[in-house]
Amino acid sequence: MIKGSPIKTKDFSWDITATYSKNENTVTSVAGGGQFALAGSFATNFVIEGQPLGVFYRQFYARDADGSISLDADGFPFRGTTEDGSSSKVIGDPNPDWFGSLINEFSYKGFSLRVQLDAVQGFDVFNWNRRLLDNVIFGGGFNVGQELLGNRPKGFGGAQAGIFEEFVEDGSFVKLRELAISYDLKSPFKSIDNIKLSLIGRNLFSWDNYSGWDPEINTAGQSNGVRGFDFGAVPIPRTYQFGINVNF
Repeated sequence: MIKGSPIKTKDFSWDITATYSKNENTVTSVAGGGQFALAGSFATNFVIEGQPLGVFYRQFYARDADGSISLDADGFPFRGTTEDGSSSKVIGDPNPDWFGSLINEFSYKGFSLRVQLDAVQGFDVFNWNRRLLDNVIFGGGFNVGQELLGNRPKGFGGAQAGIFEEFVEDGSFVKLRELAISYDLKSPFKSIDNIKLSLIGRNLFSWDNYSGWDPEINTAGQSNGVRGFDFGAVPIPRTYQFGINVNF
């Protein structure tokens, strides 16, 4: 953490607090074998020797020499295989590269402003919601519409649903975590020392490329292993608060 005060005068002050942290881990040994699926992850999050805890390990796209997705004679994508013949490999990592925050606090006479930005970078989310909602085998969605319009061959969505790589998305985000404005009133009453009015908004905006509601989500709650798992969970709410503090 680094904290500083670039400006300090009688009427105006500006304070900055910046934080940065990271946590790296590697599974060094697995009893009884080299890997296993974590319970509660639909066999998506795995413990694998030599990998970070909870990586996504499932089916992946077969690709052409230029890296583009291969299509079969019907125009469907199909699963790839590794050099040892496996149809699964590590397709994502829910462990962030780093966490950070930047807090700016300004005050001018009776007014104060607090702006907090939070960042989590370099992690993946498995979007189970999109896998279930996009495809006809689970009730319809985007791919069904594309097939009906003729933009994709009929059956494309069903083939895609079996290739889990499709649903691993970058969850990196920067959020406007908090914006707070307040004003200290001069009390007209002798029995009251101070009256402070405040307006606070939290989780106001997120800069991210995630197609779901919110990349800062995990259906498994506080699990250390099953992370980056988005399946029917309620996103973090945007909240507004108005407060009056009175000191006697």
